[in-house]
Amino acid sequence: MKYKDVNGLEEIPKEIPFYSREKWRFLWENDRWDGPLAGVCEVEGKKYYFLFQNDIIHQLTKEEITKMFDEDWEPPWWRRFYLAELSEEEWEEEIQRHDDFCKYVGTHSDYNENGCRRCDEIKPYSEHHKFYDKYDDKDRCYDENEIIGWIQI
Repeated sequence: MKYKDVNGLEEIPKEIPFYSREKWRFLWENDRWDGPLAGVCEVEGKKYYFLFQNDIIHQLTKEEITKMFDEDWEPPWWRRFYLAELSEEEWEEEIQRHDDFCKYVGTHSDYNENGCRRCDEIKPYSEHHKFYDKYDDKDRCYDENEIIGWIQI
């Protein structure tokens, strides 16, 4: 199944396998809004690109949203992501983009071995343009990529 076939669906098709948390880890994120939206993860030793599928806030009733503000409320999940296979050429582009981001912007989007976002090194703002001038107008499009599974945080 291709990403374009599942993007925007409210529910994940049953034929797409789920990978439990102990089988995967984030390596870096490329997009973020109150948490990761897209990036690279490793599942059972193989790298995949993860793409936002849905978050729990879009699945809750008004009463359930109100419960979110209770101290002991724990959501069953927070965000779900599709896992896409990339071609060798796409991987080369992703890795080069990531290397340039680390070099000119920082490593604050990388995750450590324990799955925690590093948040440590941000390069001087005066260097950021060296990355954004090169990549700002280059959107990733993985609509034709095969989806091999899904994960959730």
